[in-house]
Amino acid sequence: MTKRNLMAAILQTAGPVSTTTSVTWRFKFLRMLTKAQFEAAAKDLQSLMLGTLVSSTNQRGAPSLVFVKKHPTDAGPILQQNTDLCPPDFYVERFSLPVSKAIGKNTVDKLVAHGLVASNQTQHHEKRT
Repeated sequence: MTKRNLMAAILQTAGPVSTTTSVTWRFKFLRMLTKAQFEAAAKDLQSLMLGTLVSSTNQRGAPSLVFVKKHPTDAGPILQQNTDLCPPDFYVERFSLPVSKAIGKNTVDKLVAHGLVASNQTQHHEKRT
């Protein structure tokens, strides 16, 4: 797995946010993904201005990292230059889906409360396969 592949996986998870768990639920080949690898790839995406890496806590109070994707309107021009990460049309499609079921309600509620996720995208969608 290359960092570029991981960056693509983060952008291609369902909804406007990604976590280590949502990526590993979506992509079986990334089951051994570590939080450090996720953080490094998310920071690279952040440096490309494709989103923001934020800290949160899960339901057990443990720290977790969440990558909040940039809205497709703002990300489109950047993705046009980085189509290997995610084709712009596919990004719009994936961003428009509700938040992945892999992301806990506590985390989602905090993201909504801070205005990072629209409440209409909080209905869990993507099931583990």
